[in-house]
Parts: sequence; structure tokens; C-alpha cells
Amino acid sequence: MYNRDTKRAAISAADAVMATVKKAGAAGAPLGPIYAALQERIGCSYSQFEALMSTLEGLGCIRRTAELAFYVPSQR
Repeated sequence: MYNRDTKRAAISAADAVMATVKKAGAAGAPLGPIYAALQERIGCSYSQFEALMSTLEGLGCIRRTAELAFYVPSQR
């Protein structure tokens, strides 16, 4: 379905988003600049960005509001 390079790119994008959101701390990370950076650096479309963010949210890694993403610490 997807080749290894595509999988690596998706994992790298998710890692970068998680690092950004975690670094933002309690203030949250603005979603607009995150999307803009992904669009500029890897050509990420808005639907791809939404899919990535929805996946991270569904996995419990982040929580989102309309404009911000917040890191959710692991419950392990």
C-alpha cells in the first residue's frame, strides 16, 4: 500500500509535531504555524495535516481545540 519512504516521512512528521506540541507546554502549540511548517517543508496538504492530527488525537497523544494542540503525557 505505502512504501517505506512514505511510512518514514509520516513517522518523521508525527515525531516533529509531537516534539513541537510537547515543547509548547501548557500554553499549547498553535495549529496554524504547525500546518504551515509541514506544508512548506514536506508539501503536506490540509487533508493530510488533518489526518495526522486526528490520528495523534485518537491515539491520545494530543488534545486539540480549534486553534491549539496540547501534549497529553503517556498514562503508562
